[in-house]
Amino acid sequence: YRDMMLSYYENPEVWETHAAELTAIADHAKRIPAKLVVIIIPNLFAVEESRTATGKVARLMEDNGADVIDLTPLLVDRPPRSMVVNALNGHANEALNHEMAALLYEHIQSHVDLNASDPVAQEQ
Repeated sequence: YRDMMLSYYENPEVWETHAAELTAIADHAKRIPAKLVVIIIPNLFAVEESRTATGKVARLMEDNGADVIDLTPLLVDRPPRSMVVNALNGHANEALNHEMAALLYEHIQSHVDLNASDPVAQEQ
C-alpha cells in the first residue's frame, strides 16, 4: 500500500491533478488574502522513503508563495511507534500533534504580524 501511494507522486497524470489541487489552495489564499502555512508530514512509517514525494509537495507550495514547515528532517530518525497512533493507524499521535502545533505557533509568532491589516502584504 505504501509503495503504491508513493508511486502516485511519480505518475505524471496523478501528480498533475494533485499539483493543480494544491495550487488552487495557494491561489485561494492569495485572493482572500491570507498567509498560507503548510506543514509537510511524511509517511510516518516510511519517513525517508517518502522524502521524494514530500519534497515535491514542499517545492510546489513554496513556489506558490506558502510558508512550508517540512517535518521530514525532524522525524527521519524517529521510530514510527513513537509518532503514530498505533500499528494500524499511521496518523500522528497526540504527542506529535502537540509538537506540530508548537512548531506552527512558533512559526506564526516569528513570521506573521497578526496586527497587520494585510498579513500577505507585510512580507512583500
